[in-house]
Amino acid sequence: MRDRIFIVTDGGHEIGMGHVMRCLSLAKILRIEKMDVGFFIHSKRSILPVYKRIESEGFKVRYLDSGIADVLYEGKPDILFIDLPHYISRQEYGDKARELGIVYMAVNDMFLNGEDADVIINPSILTPLLEKGGRWGVYSGAEYAIINDSFYNTPFHFKERGRVVKNILITMGGSDSSHQTKRVLESLMESMKEVNIDVVLGMAYNDFTQNGYNDAEVKFHYDAKNMAELMMNADMAFIAGGITLYEAAFTGLPVIIIAQDKYQELTAREFQRRGFGLYLGMFDSITGDIIKKSSKRLFKDYDIRSKMSNTGRNLVDGKGVFRVAEIIKANLGHQSTKSTEHQMLS
Repeated sequence: MRDRIFIVTDGGHEIGMGHVMRCLSLAKILRIEKMDVGFFIHSKRSILPVYKRIESEGFKVRYLDSGIADVLYEGKPDILFIDLPHYISRQEYGDKARELGIVYMAVNDMFLNGEDADVIINPSILTPLLEKGGRWGVYSGAEYAIINDSFYNTPFHFKERGRVVKNILITMGGSDSSHQTKRVLESLMESMKEVNIDVVLGMAYNDFTQNGYNDAEVKFHYDAKNMAELMMNADMAFIAGGITLYEAAFTGLPVIIIAQDKYQELTAREFQRRGFGLYLGMFDSITGDIIKKSSKRLFKDYDIRSKMSNTGRNLVDGKGVFRVAEIIKANLGHQSTKSTEHQMLS
């Protein structure tokens, strides 16, 4: 009988898509390892594209209409894996899993969520001095960051970016609830006349229209499946401070960061402190002039871009998904996933 993993996650206009996308990347590795993976969406407020995206990847998915108890009683998973925003309580999940003898694992970004779990994963470059909880293990650091699976499914080679910026990428997360994409794009179109601009619109965007942007140098990509390719082709980028920031570091893409919430602000500041990224500030403090000045600064300074690129690759190695899969298998008493890692990265 195959080992069974239940994943509870959520996404939408306000939450963004980071939790869902990293769970999908992990689930694909677990499926290769012959595990039975099922998805459960925490709230019916989650947008329909989330459900359809998970389903399109070949996973069973359902909404948690009546709580977790019936799901665990009926499905009897070996591990319950939770990846939700820190402000959503997981207490019910943990209590019921322990009652039934199910291993309870939780992603707890920066240990912002107070609930305990058997195993806690903090996939953040920020590692607080006081690591909370985790009866059987706490795993913390950027080495556990799970990036989009396109970065290890797509064969590409790291390149040394040229001295001249020709391509700029704009990707402000899965939802961009603070509407930074439009602001950045319009500022760049006014100040950067001779560059190509790729704009990524996440599946949770709900009010961005492409009408009026008919410039031949601007290309839009909705729910892009080729983020690795887009990042490798770009010479610099404007991004938010979520999982995309780790992906940019992995590809050595020089970035200008605009935070959309407090967690992103803390993450962006830490990346900048370590030498990767130019952090502008929280979204509500950014003006068009700030965007123009920062873009020109990074555009003109090849040395800054080169140093940033080398630093990013040293901060994020892209193997976080395999390390988390290893942790899951260890809690099932299984063999190593090293063979899968070798196949996927070779």
